[in-house]
Amino acid sequence: ELNKIKMFCGTTKVTGDGIYISIVLQEEMYPSTLQRHLLTIINELKASTAQAISINGERITAMTEIRVVGNYVVINGRQTEAQKFEIYAIGQPQALLSGVLLSGNGPLANLKNENTCEVTYTTLSDIIIDACKPQDIVTGLLQNAE
Repeated sequence: ELNKIKMFCGTTKVTGDGIYISIVLQEEMYPSTLQRHLLTIINELKASTAQAISINGERITAMTEIRVVGNYVVINGRQTEAQKFEIYAIGQPQALLSGVLLSGNGPLANLKNENTCEVTYTTLSDIIIDACKPQDIVTGLLQNAE
């Protein structure tokens, strides 16, 4: 049980099968639209029983914030490029793909339909998603305590 809790809290490295999603913006997207798409993808992956998720190397936890600030996306308090996103999710690959595709009505289909970015995805074996950095947990807790 403790190992499951650590995995879902993001405090331990997770290895397993899952999916990889690449999103490359072809043209500028409104910040609020980009933020909404990323959050929707994460929510669908969580609803599809993802054990661990990362975006551009940042582990997604319950305390993770995703904000668009100017030409950057801030994840866990760190700036990341707002043109390309690499999303890894560990879990049952077909369930994860089903969640983000939703028979053509899911978040990836919606992104493709906007014609503002190139979206590719594949299933992978032996994905490694590192634990979140300890300062991310402390920072998140302190921000929510204020």
